[in-house]
Amino acid sequence: MPESDAHPERWQDPAALEGGRRPPRAHFVPFRTEASALTLDRGQAEGVRLLNGDWRFHLAASPAETPEGFAGPGFDDRAWTALPVPSCWQLHGFGRPHYTNIRYPFPIDPPRVPSENPTGCYRTAFELEPGEPGERVRLRFEGVDAFFECWVNGVEAGFSKGSRLPAEFDITDLARPGRNTLAVRVLQWCDASYIEDQDHWWLSGIFRDVLLLRRPAVAIEDLAIRTDLEDDARDGRLHARVVLEGEGARDASVTARLFDPAGAEVPAGPLARTDDRDPRGPVFEAAWTVPAVQRWTAETPALYTLLLTLRDAGGCVREVVPERVGFRVIEMKNGNLCLNGVPLLFRGVNRHDHHPDHGRAVPLAWMRESLITMKRHNVNAVRTSHYPNDPRFLELCDELGLYVIDEADLECHGFGFDKDLNRITNDPGWEAAYVDRMERMVARDRNRPCVVLWSLGNESGYGANHRAMAAAARRLDPTRPLHYEGDREAETSDVVSRMYVPVAEVERIARRRGWTKPFILCEYAHAMGNGPGGLKEYWDAFNRHRRLQGGFVWEWMDHGLRRRLPDGRTGYAYGGDFGDEPNDGHFVIDGLVFPDGTPSPGLVELKKVMEPVAIEAVDAAAGRLRIRNRYSFLDLAHLSGAWSVTCEGETLEEGRLRLPRTGPGRSGRVRVPLATRRSEAAGERWLNVSLRLAADTAWAPRGHEVAWAQLPLDPAPAAAPPRRAVAAGAGPVRVEAPSAARLVVCGDGFEAEFDRVRGTWGAWRAGGRDCWIEGPRFDVWRAPIDNARVGGGRRVLAAWRAAGLDQLQTRADAVEWGQGPDGAVVVRAATRVAPAGLAIGYRCAWTWVFGRDGRLDLALEGRPEGEWPPWIPRLGLDLTVPGALRRVAWYGPGPGECYVDRREAARVGVYTADVDALHTPYVRPQENGNRTDARWLELQDGDGFGLRVGGAPRFDFSAHRYTARDLDEATHAEDLPQRSEITLRLDHRHRGLGSASCGPQPWPAYELKAEPFTFRLGFAPVRR
Repeated sequence: MPESDAHPERWQDPAALEGGRRPPRAHFVPFRTEASALTLDRGQAEGVRLLNGDWRFHLAASPAETPEGFAGPGFDDRAWTALPVPSCWQLHGFGRPHYTNIRYPFPIDPPRVPSENPTGCYRTAFELEPGEPGERVRLRFEGVDAFFECWVNGVEAGFSKGSRLPAEFDITDLARPGRNTLAVRVLQWCDASYIEDQDHWWLSGIFRDVLLLRRPAVAIEDLAIRTDLEDDARDGRLHARVVLEGEGARDASVTARLFDPAGAEVPAGPLARTDDRDPRGPVFEAAWTVPAVQRWTAETPALYTLLLTLRDAGGCVREVVPERVGFRVIEMKNGNLCLNGVPLLFRGVNRHDHHPDHGRAVPLAWMRESLITMKRHNVNAVRTSHYPNDPRFLELCDELGLYVIDEADLECHGFGFDKDLNRITNDPGWEAAYVDRMERMVARDRNRPCVVLWSLGNESGYGANHRAMAAAARRLDPTRPLHYEGDREAETSDVVSRMYVPVAEVERIARRRGWTKPFILCEYAHAMGNGPGGLKEYWDAFNRHRRLQGGFVWEWMDHGLRRRLPDGRTGYAYGGDFGDEPNDGHFVIDGLVFPDGTPSPGLVELKKVMEPVAIEAVDAAAGRLRIRNRYSFLDLAHLSGAWSVTCEGETLEEGRLRLPRTGPGRSGRVRVPLATRRSEAAGERWLNVSLRLAADTAWAPRGHEVAWAQLPLDPAPAAAPPRRAVAAGAGPVRVEAPSAARLVVCGDGFEAEFDRVRGTWGAWRAGGRDCWIEGPRFDVWRAPIDNARVGGGRRVLAAWRAAGLDQLQTRADAVEWGQGPDGAVVVRAATRVAPAGLAIGYRCAWTWVFGRDGRLDLALEGRPEGEWPPWIPRLGLDLTVPGALRRVAWYGPGPGECYVDRREAARVGVYTADVDALHTPYVRPQENGNRTDARWLELQDGDGFGLRVGGAPRFDFSAHRYTARDLDEATHAEDLPQRSEITLRLDHRHRGLGSASCGPQPWPAYELKAEPFTFRLGFAPVRR
């Protein structure tokens, strides 16, 4: 048996944090020459080897069932499976992924964990060339979940806990020239699992890089970089502190070279050995002034390159460590968190390490693409929820320009199920475990300019162990403030932080007297499914109040895991899809991008409301505009402006816009030279202004749109006039063959059947083709969105179902018809729409007018009866049209999905799409695809025949090959049936989306009550 089996309890002892693990240090890559170091490519590092690749793997049911002697060099592992490292073993057929949000997937009895504890046994081999005298060999694991032990050539090198933090071991005395055997044993559960309960998949294994480091006899063991700005903020100050290790370190020397962002060398010099004491070895320090320094911010991510060259006593270069340096100062000033003296505004998102195929083992290219997508959507900050991300992720944030709240690998939310969230937070027996995680994170990441706040973890109550963490962080890095949402009164935290506070409460907090600390929302809008709604109101508040310093949307990505279905299709799995019990279902699907990284409508909306430049009308008709620069550090010189005037999809005039010389935080005025007059346009005119990048950046090409505005130049018309020729002629309209059950309205080239029993239209045909198969039916139901299925929304949905809103029945009380003016036929119907078993209902008065030209006008008046639920989903019409009418065109906001409280990103125009493209593929199907405030809509087949709908003045619509019941009953996108016909919905009003899956209900302005209404529409058959 492996040697460690003599100590079976160390994975259940919170005091046993490690064995043989090196003290924490900064993340860096050592090189042997300055030339290779300047590449910043670890693949060029002479003493660094990645041990990633296929390892031999065996999964045992428990530690006790580990194969005898598996760590020894002579063990026969040929029957084992090849498993890639890094990876998560559950995604390769070993065990199963398990998702819970809060509750532990094992009984609560800290620090004990189940004896049935899946245990992964890994083996690989590496070749080692003979080294120089005194050379040290290190083995570094960047991330292993959860507890692991490692052996080299059958001898234990050590063990470690803390899944998302590195563990480094000195294996000099264990490794030998030639072939070496490396064995690792990973336990799925350990005492640390109680503080790694972080609302994500429970996935196990070696999920980050494994590196073999060959260090010279004298080596750079650690380094700390600190920057400052001189009083005039023109010059910078760089301080470097280097710890050496090894025999002869006291006689070594360290020199520095500094290169500016363009690659030009800046004068630096040698570091001097100081009297500072460090148990690892002698300390060398130096400080330099850098004239006319380029400052690092997320808007201007200027990075210098520092080369630290270590020479031995004989002057030979032993090691070169490159470090990217960003000159910036973080401070609390006048009640704000400031960078370089300027208050920050976090346009942030929360982010887990996740990939749809690899789980926690996230490839570098995927990280980069995610950050590029963030930058292109005006995101400037990331909270690493709820653990330190891969160190390369932070390097990318330095490079591309994002602020980071670096969060400790700590969450024990599951104790909340046991009604004692502070159960171990105040337990002295767990203090060392808490502090260890903080110290290792700060040591690893303190040289990263992107990190502006340290966070003490998440949702772990608040107590003595947090205070100890804070003291440790301040001791290691006094330059950064601290964050912890659980510290409600900001006793330890330097910022006041909350989650999911309604915007009215945010406004009250902004005005609260007595608090001298800034306020952020570390989570504020829950991007689960179709949502979030109400983002604009948050950003209006953030922009109004200096004390509010922004927030972070939960969360960046849907954490679906890709799976192949029996029929060859692929879909995305969530909690419960693997038989994992208990689970929290699709609560893991709550991101601004879909699992494949595609932006959702929520992200498109977020980009708009967080725009760093606001364009406002002073007098739009005269072309007078105000430009507000909401950048913190940039003027507008990096942007180019353009404008156009459009009318119902047609561009009337356009030109370039000269932007004012407006500094950060200031505003200026511009004038657009408009020429078109109201009389020259037959519809609504819109002034469109677009601000785009004037040059390529690291995250977007020249021409990428950063901000825009669409301003009305004319009052909206009362109704959309018909602009297309109808399919029918102009003969008389008549009623034929009336009976007790039906009547038929006929005209020159069209006919329509009316069901007198149900008060609805059957097929309407023009020119021998169907405009619709079933005519409009009044309904208040829509398929539930996640903000109604989950969290606080469940109460609302339960009330809707209890009231039978999903099972309404229609009764026809009266139907009459007659000849109207100009030979039109008027059909009037009175219906009552109501659920079974209850007295509530809607009285509906329908007036249909068939014109001689084939046009059909509807006026619908509705009046509720009885005691309805406080809110209802919608007020509108459902009708069924032929599946051939798949070509959709509309005039109104678009092109994407929009709702009453998520419509800022929609621009009024004429849009076309295939009906299938109107569907938004949420992982869990739900209400989707609405377009609000349409003026007109057309659905046509390939020959140009179809149906036109005109608003009087406007309406919402959606068109799907699915019914509301289909969307309600399907649990995954791949479950949806493909119907041959199209369900068309024409709505008077929708309830807002809100954020109630974890946050607030829709704001009061976007709620929808059962109230009287009048809804007018016009219908006409059309041909191209």
